[in-house]
Amino acid sequence: MLKGVLRGRELVQGGAHGMVWDMRFGANEEGVSAEDSARAFTAEKNAPHRMMLLFPTGSIDRNQLLFAVASYNFANLIVKDLDLSFEEAGTLSMLMLTGFYHFDEALQYYKMIYAAGGYASALNRDIVVVPISEANYETLMHGKTLDEYIAFLAEAYGGDAADVAARWQLGKDNRP
Repeated sequence: MLKGVLRGRELVQGGAHGMVWDMRFGANEEGVSAEDSARAFTAEKNAPHRMMLLFPTGSIDRNQLLFAVASYNFANLIVKDLDLSFEEAGTLSMLMLTGFYHFDEALQYYKMIYAAGGYASALNRDIVVVPISEANYETLMHGKTLDEYIAFLAEAYGGDAADVAARWQLGKDNRP
Protein backbone atom coordinates (compact mmCIF):
# COMPACT_ATOMS: atom_id res chain seq x y z
CA MET A 1 0.00 0.00 0.00
CA LEU A 2 2.79 2.44 0.90
CA LYS A 3 4.56 1.55 -2.35
CA GLY A 4 1.39 2.44 -4.25
CA VAL A 5 1.17 5.81 -2.51
CA LEU A 6 4.84 6.52 -3.19
CA ARG A 7 4.31 5.60 -6.86
CA GLY A 8 1.63 8.24 -7.18
CA ARG A 9 -1.57 6.35 -6.36
CA GLU A 10 -4.02 8.47 -4.43
CA LEU A 11 -5.87 7.42 -1.30
CA VAL A 12 -9.40 8.09 -2.51
CA GLN A 13 -12.73 6.77 -1.36
CA GLY A 14 -15.87 7.97 -3.08
CA GLY A 15 -16.10 11.46 -4.52
CA ALA A 16 -13.92 14.20 -3.14
CA HIS A 17 -15.88 16.98 -1.50
CA GLY A 18 -13.22 19.70 -1.43
CA MET A 19 -11.89 21.53 1.59
CA VAL A 20 -13.93 24.08 3.51
CA TRP A 21 -11.27 26.79 3.70
CA ASP A 22 -13.05 29.23 5.98
CA MET A 23 -14.77 26.75 8.32
CA ARG A 24 -14.71 27.87 11.94
CA PHE A 25 -13.64 25.04 14.18
CA GLY A 26 -15.39 24.26 17.44
CA ALA A 27 -18.95 24.20 16.07
CA ASN A 28 -21.54 22.10 17.88
CA GLU A 29 -24.14 19.75 16.32
CA GLU A 30 -26.33 22.72 15.35
CA GLY A 31 -23.39 24.32 13.52
CA VAL A 32 -23.02 27.11 16.08
CA SER A 33 -19.35 28.00 16.49
CA ALA A 34 -17.69 28.31 19.87
CA GLU A 35 -15.97 31.44 18.58
CA ASP A 36 -13.85 33.02 21.26
CA SER A 37 -12.46 36.31 19.99
CA ALA A 38 -10.33 36.70 23.12
CA ARG A 39 -8.21 33.70 22.18
CA ALA A 40 -5.13 34.38 20.09
CA PHE A 41 -2.51 32.16 18.50
CA THR A 42 0.90 32.23 20.18
CA ALA A 43 4.37 32.01 18.62
CA GLU A 44 5.96 29.56 21.05
CA LYS A 45 8.53 27.48 19.16
CA ASN A 46 9.66 25.47 22.19
CA ALA A 47 6.21 24.08 23.01
CA PRO A 48 4.89 20.63 22.04
CA HIS A 49 3.59 20.46 18.46
CA ARG A 50 1.52 18.13 16.33
CA MET A 51 1.02 17.53 12.62
CA MET A 52 -2.55 17.67 11.32
CA LEU A 53 -3.52 15.89 8.12
CA LEU A 54 -6.97 17.35 7.41
CA PHE A 55 -9.43 16.09 4.81
CA PRO A 56 -13.17 16.16 4.11
CA THR A 57 -14.81 13.30 6.01
CA GLY A 58 -15.46 10.34 3.71
CA SER A 59 -13.18 11.59 0.91
CA ILE A 60 -10.38 9.07 1.49
CA ASP A 61 -9.83 5.63 2.96
CA ARG A 62 -8.73 6.41 6.51
CA ASN A 63 -7.14 2.99 6.99
CA GLN A 64 -4.96 3.40 3.90
CA LEU A 65 -3.87 6.85 5.07
CA LEU A 66 -3.07 5.54 8.54
CA PHE A 67 -1.10 2.63 7.09
CA ALA A 68 0.86 4.86 4.68
CA VAL A 69 1.82 7.32 7.43
CA ALA A 70 2.63 4.61 10.00
CA SER A 71 4.72 2.66 7.47
CA TYR A 72 6.66 5.77 6.50
CA ASN A 73 7.26 6.68 10.13
CA PHE A 74 8.40 3.16 11.01
CA ALA A 75 10.85 3.10 8.10
CA ASN A 76 12.21 6.63 8.50
CA LEU A 77 12.00 7.64 12.15
CA ILE A 78 14.52 5.53 14.01
CA VAL A 79 14.49 7.38 17.33
CA LYS A 80 11.17 9.27 17.19
CA ASP A 81 7.89 7.59 18.11
CA LEU A 82 4.80 9.55 17.07
CA ASP A 83 1.26 8.80 18.18
CA LEU A 84 -1.36 8.66 15.42
CA SER A 85 -5.07 9.18 16.01
CA PHE A 86 -8.14 10.41 14.16
CA GLU A 87 -10.31 13.33 15.25
CA GLU A 88 -13.40 14.91 13.75
CA ALA A 89 -14.26 18.61 13.47
CA GLY A 90 -17.46 19.46 11.65
CA THR A 91 -17.18 18.18 8.07
CA LEU A 92 -13.46 17.49 8.42
CA SER A 93 -11.54 14.48 9.63
CA MET A 94 -7.99 14.81 10.89
CA LEU A 95 -5.18 12.35 11.29
CA MET A 96 -3.13 13.71 14.17
CA LEU A 97 0.55 12.96 14.61
CA THR A 98 1.51 13.96 18.14
CA GLY A 99 4.80 13.79 19.97
CA PHE A 100 6.88 16.58 18.45
CA TYR A 101 8.77 18.40 21.20
CA HIS A 102 8.97 21.76 19.42
CA PHE A 103 8.26 23.65 16.19
CA ASP A 104 11.60 22.88 14.54
CA GLU A 105 11.07 19.14 15.00
CA ALA A 106 7.57 19.33 13.49
CA LEU A 107 8.87 21.46 10.61
CA GLN A 108 11.69 18.99 9.94
CA TYR A 109 9.12 16.18 9.69
CA TYR A 110 6.98 18.35 7.38
CA LYS A 111 9.96 18.88 5.07
CA MET A 112 10.84 15.16 5.16
CA ILE A 113 7.39 14.04 4.06
CA TYR A 114 7.40 16.49 1.13
CA ALA A 115 10.96 15.58 0.05
CA ALA A 116 11.82 12.83 -2.44
CA GLY A 117 10.81 9.54 -0.84
CA GLY A 118 8.25 11.20 1.42
CA TYR A 119 4.56 10.42 1.27
CA ALA A 120 2.96 13.88 1.26
CA SER A 121 3.33 14.64 -2.45
CA ALA A 122 1.47 11.43 -3.26
CA LEU A 123 -1.48 12.21 -1.00
CA ASN A 124 -4.93 13.00 -2.32
CA ARG A 125 -5.12 16.71 -3.13
CA ASP A 126 -7.89 17.15 -0.55
CA ILE A 127 -5.48 16.31 2.29
CA VAL A 128 -3.90 19.36 3.90
CA VAL A 129 -0.83 18.92 6.12
CA VAL A 130 -0.37 21.56 8.82
CA PRO A 131 2.05 21.72 11.78
CA ILE A 132 0.57 23.35 14.89
CA SER A 133 1.46 23.71 18.56
CA GLU A 134 -0.76 22.06 21.14
CA ALA A 135 -1.77 25.49 22.49
CA ASN A 136 -2.59 26.82 19.01
CA TYR A 137 -4.57 23.67 18.27
CA GLU A 138 -6.75 24.43 21.31
CA THR A 139 -7.16 28.02 20.07
CA LEU A 140 -8.08 26.75 16.59
CA MET A 141 -10.72 24.46 18.09
CA HIS A 142 -12.34 27.43 19.85
CA GLY A 143 -13.67 29.21 16.78
CA LYS A 144 -10.69 30.07 14.59
CA THR A 145 -10.24 29.14 10.91
CA LEU A 146 -7.36 27.46 9.13
CA ASP A 147 -6.95 30.63 7.05
CA GLU A 148 -6.44 32.60 10.26
CA TYR A 149 -3.94 30.07 11.56
CA ILE A 150 -1.92 29.94 8.32
CA ALA A 151 -1.82 33.75 8.19
CA PHE A 152 -0.56 33.78 11.79
CA LEU A 153 2.00 31.06 11.03
CA ALA A 154 3.38 32.96 8.04
CA GLU A 155 3.60 36.21 10.00
CA ALA A 156 5.00 34.76 13.22
CA TYR A 157 7.53 32.32 11.74
CA GLY A 158 8.28 33.98 8.41
CA GLY A 159 10.68 31.98 6.27
CA ASP A 160 10.51 28.97 8.58
CA ALA A 161 6.85 28.52 7.66
CA ALA A 162 7.10 29.67 4.02
CA ASP A 163 6.60 26.15 2.59
CA VAL A 164 3.50 25.56 4.71
CA ALA A 165 1.93 28.90 3.73
CA ALA A 166 2.84 28.45 0.05
CA ARG A 167 1.31 24.95 -0.14
CA TRP A 168 -1.77 26.23 1.68
CA GLN A 169 -2.22 29.07 -0.82
CA LEU A 170 -1.56 26.78 -3.79
CA GLY A 171 -4.19 24.38 -2.46
CA LYS A 172 -6.71 27.19 -2.12
CA ASP A 173 -5.96 28.47 -5.62
CA ASN A 174 -6.37 25.02 -7.19
CA ARG A 175 -9.61 23.99 -5.50
CA PRO A 176 -13.18 25.19 -5.90
